Amino acid sequence: MDTVRILNQLLAIHGGSLPMYLTSAPPHRGFGDEKVWEALTNVIEDQQLMMEKLSDHIEELGGTPFRGEFPMDFTGMHDLSMAHILKNVIERQKCEIEWIEHLSSSLDPSSTANALAREALGASKGHLQSLEECASTAA
Repeated sequence: MDTVRILNQLLAIHGGSLPMYLTSAPPHRGFGDEKVWEALTNVIEDQQLMMEKLSDHIEELGGTPFRGEFPMDFTGMHDLSMAHILKNVIERQKCEIEWIEHLSSSLDPSSTANALAREALGASKGHLQSLEECASTAA
């Protein structure tokens, strides 16, 4: 598979994620939701940083970055409770990790693109752990 296409798929995973959607449609936060929102904010900040790195490398390779689109089922998600949103983010994070693993295995192991994919994978796994810890303390 073409490196730019793989990097764009990684970019679209981050750009079309539920946490990124919540930046444009912030959820209602009630009392006690601070830790959940803090965990989501950490995901958002890291995804934004990774999107910048991926976009820069795509452009270095002569490609055009594609940040992806939000799935239609995100519409109205911001109206749900933070506990429900957290559950959805965790489920989606697991799927994203599997997809990132698959994509990174298609890249030259010694390439900058592979290093970026591994960085994205490590961050995604770390965020999953934080989100799951947050969910277990909120339950």
